[in-house]
Amino acid sequence: MSPKVSIIVPIYNGERFLNQTVDSIIHQTHDNIEVLLINDGSTDNSGSICKQLALKDDRIHVKMRAKSGGVSNARNEGIEMATGEYVFFCDHDDFLFPDMIETCIKNIGNRDLLVTGFLKAPEKTFSQNMPREHSTEPTFVADNFSQLTGRNYDNIVKWIGGIWRCLFRMSILKEHHIQFRNIKYEDEIFLAEYNLNITSAIRIDNYQGYCWIDRNYSQGSSHKYIAEKDWIELRKDLYRKTEAKYYCNIGWAYIDIINRYTHYILKGYYNDTKKERPERIKRWREFREDSWRTYFNQVQLKGTLKFTWLVAKFRLYHIVDILLLTILKIKKI
Repeated sequence: MSPKVSIIVPIYNGERFLNQTVDSIIHQTHDNIEVLLINDGSTDNSGSICKQLALKDDRIHVKMRAKSGGVSNARNEGIEMATGEYVFFCDHDDFLFPDMIETCIKNIGNRDLLVTGFLKAPEKTFSQNMPREHSTEPTFVADNFSQLTGRNYDNIVKWIGGIWRCLFRMSILKEHHIQFRNIKYEDEIFLAEYNLNITSAIRIDNYQGYCWIDRNYSQGSSHKYIAEKDWIELRKDLYRKTEAKYYCNIGWAYIDIINRYTHYILKGYYNDTKKERPERIKRWREFREDSWRTYFNQVQLKGTLKFTWLVAKFRLYHIVDILLLTILKIKKI
Protein backbone atom coordinates (compact mmCIF):
# COMPACT_ATOMS: atom_id res chain seq x y z
CA MET A 1 0.00 0.00 0.00
CA SER A 2 1.24 3.50 -0.79
CA PRO A 3 2.47 5.62 2.15
CA LYS A 4 -0.04 7.73 3.99
CA VAL A 5 0.50 11.50 3.97
CA SER A 6 -0.96 13.79 6.63
CA ILE A 7 -1.71 17.21 5.16
CA ILE A 8 -1.98 19.86 7.87
CA VAL A 9 -3.86 23.09 7.14
CA PRO A 10 -3.88 25.80 9.86
CA ILE A 11 -6.84 28.13 9.35
CA TYR A 12 -7.64 31.59 10.59
CA ASN A 13 -10.45 33.57 8.95
CA GLY A 14 -10.04 31.78 5.66
CA GLU A 15 -13.66 31.54 4.55
CA ARG A 16 -12.90 33.07 1.13
CA PHE A 17 -10.25 30.51 0.27
CA LEU A 18 -11.02 27.27 2.08
CA ASN A 19 -13.20 25.55 -0.49
CA GLN A 20 -10.69 26.02 -3.29
CA THR A 21 -7.72 25.02 -1.15
CA VAL A 22 -9.29 21.89 0.35
CA ASP A 23 -10.75 20.91 -3.02
CA SER A 24 -7.23 20.95 -4.48
CA ILE A 25 -6.06 18.69 -1.63
CA ILE A 26 -8.78 16.04 -1.77
CA HIS A 27 -8.38 15.70 -5.54
CA GLN A 28 -4.74 14.65 -5.31
CA THR A 29 -3.81 11.70 -7.52
CA HIS A 30 -2.19 10.15 -4.44
CA ASP A 31 -5.35 9.40 -2.47
CA ASN A 32 -3.88 7.84 0.67
CA ILE A 33 -4.03 11.08 2.60
CA GLU A 34 -5.64 12.55 5.68
CA VAL A 35 -6.52 16.23 5.69
CA LEU A 36 -6.22 17.90 9.10
CA LEU A 37 -8.05 21.24 9.21
CA ILE A 38 -7.07 23.17 12.34
CA ASN A 39 -9.49 26.05 12.78
CA ASP A 40 -7.57 28.47 14.99
CA GLY A 41 -10.38 30.44 16.63
CA SER A 42 -11.61 32.01 13.38
CA THR A 43 -14.18 34.78 13.78
CA ASP A 44 -15.70 34.26 10.31
CA ASN A 45 -17.45 31.19 8.87
CA SER A 46 -14.28 29.09 8.54
CA GLY A 47 -15.38 26.68 11.26
CA SER A 48 -18.71 25.95 9.60
CA ILE A 49 -17.05 25.45 6.23
CA CYS A 50 -14.57 23.00 7.77
CA LYS A 51 -17.39 20.94 9.26
CA GLN A 52 -19.26 20.89 5.95
CA LEU A 53 -16.16 19.75 4.09
CA ALA A 54 -15.57 16.94 6.60
CA LEU A 55 -19.08 15.61 5.94
CA LYS A 56 -18.25 15.22 2.25
CA ASP A 57 -14.96 13.32 2.63
CA ASP A 58 -14.06 11.00 5.51
CA ARG A 59 -10.36 11.72 4.99
CA ILE A 60 -10.96 15.22 6.36
CA HIS A 61 -10.66 15.73 10.12
CA VAL A 62 -11.39 19.01 11.87
CA LYS A 63 -9.99 20.47 15.07
CA MET A 64 -11.88 23.48 16.41
CA ARG A 65 -10.00 25.84 18.72
CA ALA A 66 -12.12 28.27 20.74
CA LYS A 67 -9.44 30.96 20.81
CA SER A 68 -6.68 31.73 18.35
CA GLY A 69 -3.32 30.53 19.60
CA GLY A 70 -1.37 31.36 16.47
CA VAL A 71 -0.20 29.37 13.48
CA SER A 72 2.54 27.56 15.43
CA ASN A 73 0.13 26.06 17.94
CA ALA A 74 -2.30 25.16 15.18
CA ARG A 75 0.36 23.28 13.22
CA ASN A 76 1.55 21.55 16.39
CA GLU A 77 -1.98 20.28 17.03
CA GLY A 78 -1.97 18.96 13.49
CA ILE A 79 1.27 17.08 14.12
CA GLU A 80 -0.22 15.54 17.27
CA MET A 81 -3.29 14.40 15.33
CA ALA A 82 -1.37 13.09 12.31
CA THR A 83 -1.17 9.34 11.66
CA GLY A 84 0.66 9.41 8.32
CA GLU A 85 4.16 8.26 7.52
CA TYR A 86 4.83 11.68 6.03
CA VAL A 87 3.67 15.20 6.86
CA PHE A 88 2.91 18.00 4.44
CA PHE A 89 1.88 21.56 5.37
CA CYS A 90 -0.47 23.70 3.28
CA ASP A 91 -1.58 27.26 3.98
CA HIS A 92 -5.31 27.85 4.00
CA ASP A 93 -5.24 30.17 0.98
CA ASP A 94 -2.90 28.32 -1.39
CA PHE A 95 -3.35 25.63 -4.04
CA LEU A 96 -1.99 22.13 -4.70
CA PHE A 97 -1.85 20.92 -8.28
CA PRO A 98 -3.29 17.38 -8.57
CA ASP A 99 0.05 15.54 -8.83
CA MET A 100 1.84 17.33 -5.98
CA ILE A 101 1.68 14.64 -3.29
CA GLU A 102 2.14 11.77 -5.76
CA THR A 103 5.27 13.42 -7.13
CA CYS A 104 6.63 13.93 -3.60
CA ILE A 105 6.08 10.28 -2.67
CA LYS A 106 7.59 8.96 -5.90
CA ASN A 107 10.76 11.01 -5.46
CA ILE A 108 11.47 10.96 -1.72
CA GLY A 109 12.29 7.23 -1.68
CA ASN A 110 13.85 6.33 1.67
CA ARG A 111 15.16 9.83 2.26
CA ASP A 112 14.29 12.05 5.20
CA LEU A 113 13.43 15.26 3.35
CA LEU A 114 12.13 16.29 -0.05
CA VAL A 115 12.11 19.88 -1.31
CA THR A 116 10.24 20.95 -4.44
CA GLY A 117 9.96 24.13 -6.44
CA PHE A 118 6.79 26.22 -6.32
CA LEU A 119 4.79 28.83 -8.18
CA LYS A 120 3.94 32.27 -6.87
CA ALA A 121 0.92 33.89 -8.49
CA PRO A 122 -1.08 37.06 -7.79
CA GLU A 123 -4.65 36.28 -6.84
CA LYS A 124 -6.01 38.11 -9.89
CA THR A 125 -4.00 36.06 -12.38
CA PHE A 126 -4.04 32.67 -10.65
CA SER A 127 -5.49 29.80 -12.69
CA GLN A 128 -5.64 26.08 -12.02
CA ASN A 129 -4.45 25.63 -15.60
CA MET A 130 -1.58 28.10 -15.47
CA PRO A 131 1.77 26.96 -16.98
CA ARG A 132 4.18 25.27 -14.58
CA GLU A 133 7.33 23.17 -14.57
CA HIS A 134 6.92 19.38 -14.32
CA SER A 135 10.53 18.19 -14.35
CA THR A 136 11.50 15.94 -11.44
CA GLU A 137 15.17 15.80 -12.38
CA PRO A 138 16.96 16.12 -9.01
CA THR A 139 18.70 19.42 -8.34
CA PHE A 140 20.66 17.89 -5.47
CA VAL A 141 20.61 14.44 -3.88
CA ALA A 142 22.19 13.00 -0.75
CA ASP A 143 21.35 9.35 -0.05
CA ASN A 144 23.40 9.03 3.13
CA PHE A 145 25.04 11.14 5.82
CA SER A 146 28.44 11.38 4.14
CA GLN A 147 26.83 12.72 0.97
CA LEU A 148 24.92 15.26 3.03
CA THR A 149 27.94 16.87 4.68
CA GLY A 150 30.03 19.82 3.54
CA ARG A 151 28.94 21.83 0.53
CA ASN A 152 26.15 19.39 -0.29
CA TYR A 153 24.38 20.30 2.94
CA ASP A 154 24.38 23.95 1.91
CA ASN A 155 23.05 23.08 -1.54
CA ILE A 156 20.25 20.91 -0.22
CA VAL A 157 18.90 22.74 2.84
CA LYS A 158 19.98 26.38 2.43
CA TRP A 159 17.30 28.91 1.48
CA ILE A 160 14.40 26.48 1.45
CA GLY A 161 11.98 29.19 2.52
CA GLY A 162 8.42 27.93 2.93
CA ILE A 163 7.70 24.66 4.71
CA TRP A 164 4.91 24.08 2.19
CA ARG A 165 7.43 23.03 -0.44
CA CYS A 166 8.68 20.14 1.72
CA LEU A 167 7.70 16.59 2.60
CA PHE A 168 8.72 15.60 6.14
CA ARG A 169 9.12 12.18 7.71
CA MET A 170 6.81 11.79 10.72
CA SER A 171 9.19 9.51 12.64
CA ILE A 172 11.82 12.27 12.77
CA LEU A 173 9.31 14.81 14.07
CA LYS A 174 8.17 12.42 16.79
CA GLU A 175 11.56 11.00 17.78
CA HIS A 176 13.18 14.43 18.18
CA HIS A 177 10.08 16.23 19.49
CA ILE A 178 10.27 18.84 16.74
CA GLN A 179 7.47 21.39 16.90
CA PHE A 180 6.81 24.95 15.85
CA ARG A 181 7.81 27.60 18.35
CA ASN A 182 5.71 30.63 19.23
CA ILE A 183 8.06 33.01 17.51
CA LYS A 184 8.16 35.05 14.32
CA TYR A 185 9.63 33.20 11.32
CA GLU A 186 8.59 30.01 13.06
CA ASP A 187 8.86 27.98 9.87
CA GLU A 188 12.57 28.79 9.45
CA ILE A 189 13.34 27.61 12.98
CA PHE A 190 11.25 24.47 12.43
CA LEU A 191 13.16 23.70 9.23
CA ALA A 192 16.53 24.29 10.88
CA GLU A 193 15.69 21.95 13.77
CA TYR A 194 14.33 19.29 11.44
CA ASN A 195 17.37 19.51 9.17
CA LEU A 196 19.66 18.94 12.14
CA ASN A 197 18.24 15.43 12.37
CA ILE A 198 18.28 14.19 8.79
CA THR A 199 20.76 11.87 7.09
CA SER A 200 19.46 12.12 3.53
CA ALA A 201 17.54 14.53 1.32
CA ILE A 202 16.58 15.42 -2.24
CA ARG A 203 15.65 18.64 -4.03
CA ILE A 204 13.60 18.79 -7.23
CA ASP A 205 13.50 22.56 -7.65
CA ASN A 206 12.23 22.45 -11.23
CA TYR A 207 8.99 20.73 -10.26
CA GLN A 208 6.17 23.16 -9.38
CA GLY A 209 3.24 21.44 -7.70
CA TYR A 210 2.43 24.03 -5.03
CA CYS A 211 1.11 27.50 -5.79
CA TRP A 212 1.65 30.24 -3.27
CA ILE A 213 -1.17 32.64 -4.10
CA ASP A 214 -0.33 36.24 -3.28
CA ARG A 215 -3.56 37.55 -1.82
CA ASN A 216 -2.09 40.98 -1.07
CA TYR A 217 -3.44 41.02 2.45
CA SER A 218 -1.98 40.60 5.90
CA GLN A 219 -3.38 39.72 9.30
CA GLY A 220 -0.52 41.50 11.04
CA SER A 221 1.85 44.37 10.45
CA SER A 222 2.27 45.51 6.87
CA HIS A 223 6.02 45.72 7.44
CA LYS A 224 8.29 42.71 7.17
CA TYR A 225 10.68 43.93 9.87
CA ILE A 226 9.50 41.46 12.49
CA ALA A 227 12.54 39.45 13.60
CA GLU A 228 13.14 39.61 17.35
CA LYS A 229 16.29 39.21 19.44
CA ASP A 230 15.25 35.81 20.77
CA TRP A 231 14.89 34.57 17.18
CA ILE A 232 18.38 35.84 16.39
CA GLU A 233 19.98 34.03 19.32
CA LEU A 234 18.09 30.82 18.61
CA ARG A 235 19.06 30.93 14.95
CA LYS A 236 22.72 31.48 15.81
CA ASP A 237 22.67 28.44 18.10
CA LEU A 238 21.16 26.28 15.32
CA TYR A 239 23.75 27.55 12.84
CA ARG A 240 26.55 26.54 15.22
CA LYS A 241 25.11 23.05 15.67
CA THR A 242 24.65 22.69 11.92
CA GLU A 243 28.27 23.66 11.24
CA ALA A 244 29.56 21.19 13.84
CA LYS A 245 27.44 18.24 12.70
CA TYR A 246 27.58 18.59 8.92
CA TYR A 247 31.06 20.13 8.55
CA CYS A 248 29.67 22.88 6.35
CA ASN A 249 30.80 26.46 5.84
CA ILE A 250 28.11 28.73 7.26
CA GLY A 251 29.51 31.99 5.93
CA TRP A 252 26.10 32.70 4.44
CA ALA A 253 24.66 32.48 7.96
CA TYR A 254 26.52 35.63 9.02
CA ILE A 255 24.76 37.60 6.30
CA ASP A 256 21.44 36.13 7.40
CA ILE A 257 22.01 37.24 11.00
CA ILE A 258 23.01 40.73 9.88
CA ASN A 259 19.82 40.83 7.84
CA ARG A 260 17.79 39.83 10.92
CA TYR A 261 19.48 42.48 13.04
CA THR A 262 18.62 45.04 10.38
CA HIS A 263 14.97 43.98 10.58
CA TYR A 264 15.10 44.03 14.38
CA ILE A 265 16.53 47.54 14.44
CA LEU A 266 14.35 49.09 11.74
CA LYS A 267 11.23 47.68 13.35
CA GLY A 268 11.78 50.21 16.15
CA TYR A 269 11.27 53.15 13.77
CA TYR A 270 8.02 52.33 11.97
CA ASN A 271 4.75 53.80 13.17
CA ASP A 272 3.05 50.49 13.92
CA THR A 273 6.04 48.97 15.75
CA LYS A 274 7.87 52.08 16.99
CA LYS A 275 9.97 51.92 20.17
CA GLU A 276 11.23 54.67 22.47
CA ARG A 277 14.74 56.02 21.89
CA PRO A 278 16.42 54.04 24.75
CA GLU A 279 15.13 50.77 23.26
CA ARG A 280 16.20 51.78 19.72
CA ILE A 281 19.72 52.64 20.87
CA LYS A 282 19.85 49.40 22.88
CA ARG A 283 19.17 47.42 19.72
CA TRP A 284 21.99 49.16 17.84
CA ARG A 285 24.36 48.37 20.72
CA GLU A 286 23.27 44.72 20.78
CA PHE A 287 24.16 44.49 17.11
CA ARG A 288 27.56 46.12 17.62
CA GLU A 289 28.43 43.94 20.64
CA ASP A 290 27.11 40.66 19.23
CA SER A 291 29.35 37.63 19.77
CA TRP A 292 29.53 37.17 15.99
CA ARG A 293 30.81 40.70 15.32
CA THR A 294 34.21 39.42 14.17
CA TYR A 295 32.48 37.35 11.49
CA PHE A 296 30.36 40.32 10.44
CA ASN A 297 33.58 42.07 9.39
CA GLN A 298 34.56 39.15 7.17
CA VAL A 299 31.57 39.03 4.83
CA GLN A 300 30.87 41.23 1.85
CA LEU A 301 27.81 43.37 2.45
CA LYS A 302 25.84 45.66 0.18
CA GLY A 303 23.11 48.26 0.49
CA THR A 304 21.08 48.44 3.67
CA LEU A 305 22.93 45.59 5.38
CA LYS A 306 26.30 47.29 4.85
CA PHE A 307 24.92 50.62 6.02
CA THR A 308 23.37 49.15 9.16
CA TRP A 309 26.51 47.26 10.17
CA LEU A 310 28.78 50.29 9.61
CA VAL A 311 26.47 52.50 11.67
CA ALA A 312 26.57 49.98 14.52
CA LYS A 313 30.28 49.24 14.20
CA PHE A 314 31.38 52.90 14.30
CA ARG A 315 28.76 53.94 16.88
CA LEU A 316 27.00 56.37 14.55
CA TYR A 317 23.57 55.31 15.76
CA HIS A 318 22.93 58.37 17.95
CA ILE A 319 23.00 60.56 14.85
CA VAL A 320 21.37 58.06 12.52
CA ASP A 321 18.57 57.51 15.03
CA ILE A 322 17.44 61.12 14.60
CA LEU A 323 17.85 61.02 10.82
CA LEU A 324 15.80 57.84 10.47
CA LEU A 325 12.96 59.24 12.56
CA THR A 326 12.93 62.41 10.45
CA ILE A 327 12.99 60.55 7.12
CA LEU A 328 10.28 58.10 8.09
CA LYS A 329 8.12 60.89 9.54
CA ILE A 330 8.29 62.72 6.20
CA LYS A 331 7.40 59.50 4.36
CA LYS A 332 4.70 58.75 6.97
CA ILE A 333 5.86 55.16 7.37
